[in-house]
Amino acid sequence: GCVVSGWSSWTDCSATCGGGVSLRRKTVLQEPEPGGLSCFGPLEQHTACNTNSCLP
Repeated sequence: GCVVSGWSSWTDCSATCGGGVSLRRKTVLQEPEPGGLSCFGPLEQHTACNTNSCLP
């Protein structure tokens, strides 16, 4: 069957203020055999970060 890694670390936020995105991924370590169970569940997660407003 499918084998996936654990979650990676969260990436750095894409923005320092005003709302950015950070993400983490799982890596597919072993593809399923033909006809086998496919990889299920999200391989990527996103979260909002640095949502404070950008002060002049």
